[in-house]
Amino acid sequence: MEIPEGVCKELNQELSVLSEEQLKTQCENIVQEICNGDEMGVRSDKLYDCVCLVFLEGAKNDIGKEQYIEVLEANEIGNKQKRSVLAEVYDLHKEMVRNILKETTTTLTKIIGVSWKLDFFVRPEHKEISPVFLVTLKTKVKDNEGKVDFVCTHEEMEDLITKLKDAQQQIERSASHV
Repeated sequence: MEIPEGVCKELNQELSVLSEEQLKTQCENIVQEICNGDEMGVRSDKLYDCVCLVFLEGAKNDIGKEQYIEVLEANEIGNKQKRSVLAEVYDLHKEMVRNILKETTTTLTKIIGVSWKLDFFVRPEHKEISPVFLVTLKTKVKDNEGKVDFVCTHEEMEDLITKLKDAQQQIERSASHV
C-alpha cells in the first residue's frame, strides 16, 4: 500500500494537534461518514481527506492491523500511539469499508466459458445452404452468471479468432517488457 508523500505530510500536521482520544473520535466520525455516504466529495477537511485515503487504501488492499501499522510506520505517519489509534479504528471498521468498496466498485464482465455448435442456414428460394456458428459465451459479473448468444458465419468466426489471437500476442509482448 502506497501513501503519497503529500498526504503523509498533511496527515502528520493534523495528527500533531490532536490527542489520541480526539483522533479516535474524529476517525470514528469519518468512518461513519464514509459508510453513510455523508459529506463525501463535498467536505474540505485535510484530516478527513487523509484518513479517508489511508482507510480506503488499506481496505482495498485487505491488509491486517499489524501490516497497517507497518505501512503507517514506513511512511513516518504519527507516533506509535497515534498509529495504534488509526490501526485500531481501521481494523474495527475494515470489513464495513470493504463492503462499501464492493458496492461502489465497477467490475467488468468476465468470460468463464464458451460453447458453440455448427448449424446450417437454409434458403430454399436460392437453393443455398450456409453454415453458421451458434456461439454462447458464459459470463460472470461479481456473483451473477449470465450468457451472451450470437450467430456468426465462417468468415466472421475467422475474423473473431484472428482478433483474439492479436490481442493475446499484444498481451504477451507487453508482459515481456515488464
